[in-house]
Amino acid sequence: MSSSSSTIPKFERIRKRQLSPDQAHIQIQTKKSSMFSKTLLTHDDYENIYKNMTILFVGENSIRILYRDLIKVITTGRLLDYTEASCCNGHYKIVEGETIIKAEGSIGTVGYKNIRKFKSINNSINIIFIYLPTIMDYDLTVDNLRYLQDEKLENKIDFIIFGSYAQDMTKEKIIQSNLTYKEYVDKYLVSLDSVARYLKTFSKQQQHQKREQLFWISPYPFKPDMSHEETCEFERINKEIDNIMKLNMYQKYDRFDLFVRRPDLVITRISHFSLHGVREISDSIARTIGQQMNRSFTPAIPFPSTPLTKKEQQ
Repeated sequence: MSSSSSTIPKFERIRKRQLSPDQAHIQIQTKKSSMFSKTLLTHDDYENIYKNMTILFVGENSIRILYRDLIKVITTGRLLDYTEASCCNGHYKIVEGETIIKAEGSIGTVGYKNIRKFKSINNSINIIFIYLPTIMDYDLTVDNLRYLQDEKLENKIDFIIFGSYAQDMTKEKIIQSNLTYKEYVDKYLVSLDSVARYLKTFSKQQQHQKREQLFWISPYPFKPDMSHEETCEFERINKEIDNIMKLNMYQKYDRFDLFVRRPDLVITRISHFSLHGVREISDSIARTIGQQMNRSFTPAIPFPSTPLTKKEQQ
């Protein structure tokens, strides 16, 4: 055998793409949070819970993340990774089964439109996401939701998951409005009530269900280290919102409670949920839907006692 034929060829070393500081921080925080997460629902659980359903996610960027997380677990059984979650707008690569219905306008403007749809052929799961850049202009909001009318989805959607707060309730938006703070908050609350009522027209009426198939994803502090006064005002507005959504028969998913109760699921530096935090929200919603629709899934188990939790309890 010649020496040339016995030589092992050299292979170029695979180098991982360097992460940005924010992506690296998210990666670390997500790995930490996974140490304390309870049993996650499985891919099979999600398929069984959502089989033959049409689900609508509608609202701000954080609702898009929940839409993407649901698709991820249905298609792969996995969590979103930190590079996927770092893209908060609609400019990301589609996955198998997903279609871009509309993508136009400039990101960060009220003219930005982003509608996506996912269809799982094997299990007849349909998931729609409609981005709402604002709810302060009712006519604009109805225009953004026109796709639902065009597809004749009135009384056809099994569950609606709605959240819209962070993109309207900012200091910059309040200043630009030329309204007083009270006037602006009152306008937001009136607008929220109008949009909540409009969305109900697309919810399928289930005679055997005691509740409407509607979820309100409550806001949480997107600003870290709020002052006592800011926290009190945030809680006051949240109570006003709760009253409106309760009257409209929406079930509340309390992100603020999760934000306070589970700091291990929060990336504190940027005041966002980690990827395990996102999945905790997805799992909680899925479990609620599974219970209401009498569908089987993996039961939750209590959190194990850990040195960290013991220290927090002390």
